[in-house]
Amino acid sequence: MSTPSAQTLRTAYRHLYKASLAAVQYTVPQRFVVRDKLRKAFRYTPASRYNAQRIHNTLEFLHHAATKRGLEHTIVKNLCLIHYHHVSFRKRRYVDP
Repeated sequence: MSTPSAQTLRTAYRHLYKASLAAVQYTVPQRFVVRDKLRKAFRYTPASRYNAQRIHNTLEFLHHAATKRGLEHTIVKNLCLIHYHHVSFRKRRYVDP
């Protein structure tokens, strides 16, 4: 398996980002969670781990989450909320004097 080109990775990122925003319906905490998670994944994961089939499956899942309010939508929504509250809790942590 060869390493994908920068253009292929950029296209995959854009497709995933657009589908993710549609899946969370552009709502405020979720759209920033999706953006941050995608950025982290594409910045810190080596290009050699790129798998076109996994990206295709993820795009299908996100498309179903965007078009139907079923299990897929609930999963995406809950994962975003869990991540958002986890990150905000870490930021608010302080030591009691």
